[in-house]
Amino acid sequence: MHIAIDGTIWGGEETGVAAITRRWIQNLIPLLDGHEATVFVTREFADKPPDIWSRVNLQVVLRNSHATARDRLRRVVWQQAQLPGRLNRIGADVVYCPAYTMPLVTSVPAVVTVHDLIALRRPDLCTWSNGLHLRTLVRATAQRAAVITTPTQVVARDVRHEFQVDASRVVTIPWWSDPEIPGVDRKEAGTLLRERWRLDRDFVLFVGAIEAKKNLPRLIDACDRAGALMVMVGPSRQSERLERAVHAALRRGGHRHLGFVSHRELGALYATARALAIPSHIEGFGLPALEAMAAGCPVIASNDAALREVCGDGAVLVPAEDVGALSQAIASAMASPPDDTLAARRIQRAGAFDQGDSALALLNELVRATQESQAL
Repeated sequence: MHIAIDGTIWGGEETGVAAITRRWIQNLIPLLDGHEATVFVTREFADKPPDIWSRVNLQVVLRNSHATARDRLRRVVWQQAQLPGRLNRIGADVVYCPAYTMPLVTSVPAVVTVHDLIALRRPDLCTWSNGLHLRTLVRATAQRAAVITTPTQVVARDVRHEFQVDASRVVTIPWWSDPEIPGVDRKEAGTLLRERWRLDRDFVLFVGAIEAKKNLPRLIDACDRAGALMVMVGPSRQSERLERAVHAALRRGGHRHLGFVSHRELGALYATARALAIPSHIEGFGLPALEAMAAGCPVIASNDAALREVCGDGAVLVPAEDVGALSQAIASAMASPPDDTLAARRIQRAGAFDQGDSALALLNELVRATQESQAL
């Protein structure tokens, strides 16, 4: 079986979908004995790939993945106009598209991951260009894909309902906590944070991009009311206007935005934070919540359906619109000493999400799509 993979979303400062799908394929590669794989990537990614990628054929097709809006548009055009021809030339039996959409004009069966339907369910939380792209192409993708994978049962139900897709074609394969984020001793972590950022106060952590769906204005307001320092890591993703407003609110409250951090630095932040806060309006999974639980860190999350599914009893849940409830949860976390029993429960919850299981499940769906296509 010759598997083609559209890896053009990888490279640069990866978060969310890009980061998890790149790790997913890295876990898939050792399982490919007897199969051939061609991965289409950007120059940005191919310049520094991990050693594991030497076991597959990398073809550089674009310069950058998402550095600018123009780069993102080039990626969409490349997938629709050029990827079908490349699939034919390499003799691909199946193509995996990890980010919502597939080439619509191709005879090669496709397995596509739809991470959420935020662009359809909450278009007010998306940029107009991203919303238009996804609303236009995801619906057509859902009708053509051989298999659609989703990270949660919540998204799977949304896909089946929104697009009237047969249940047999929609498979939930969960994300997992990044094993590249090391566990860091709390004392060692405190030393690292003091030396790196002069950070020596208790704090509430936010991990993620500056996006409308993340509900950051309410989170900053809640931290201000609770008298808690908020430390934020991650890049900007949407509008300069939103970024300016968030940074202004951070400055007024004396909070910190550390930008993009290394795996070790992120591990240290999870080890020392009084809590991770993820009060999103909506999520498809909510990866930082799982990463925090894997580190034993308390989690304060909105009661969004996907976050409830992921966190189980490992998080304090509050309504996304209720700043008062969020502030009270933050104040409680700031006043509570570390609890090893609760930390162990969170770690156990996170351990139920296994990267090996997810990689094998993806391979099984690629095989199924190929076999069903060949049987026609």
